[in-house]
Amino acid sequence: MTWKATKFRRPVEIDGRLCAEIGMIPADENATPLLAYIAPVRNGGYELVRAVRNDADYETDWYDNPMHIAFEEFAAEDFGADTLGAEVNGKDMLLDAALGSTEVRDAVDHLFQMD
Repeated sequence: MTWKATKFRRPVEIDGRLCAEIGMIPADENATPLLAYIAPVRNGGYELVRAVRNDADYETDWYDNPMHIAFEEFAAEDFGADTLGAEVNGKDMLLDAALGSTEVRDAVDHLFQMD
């Protein structure tokens, strides 16, 4: 899968751990955008903590709408399957895609003071 755009959105805390939230818009307009949550690891790199399909629609999701799931987390087994497309089928590849933009990488490095 190729990506039209990636953008650092904000810092968030997941299970007590500071993460960078990265919005990812696929080049295929029929594909669902993703939110990738990235945190540093001890060896100086990063890891993908969580990935969420972002199918939010402000017309239907401005309230707690039980008829529509706006955010759906990837299950661990989804990363090994062909659910993201043949080119992105693993955590490492999704992490590389999320950090592929210099602007995003600089923002993440700045957040975690890795620059």
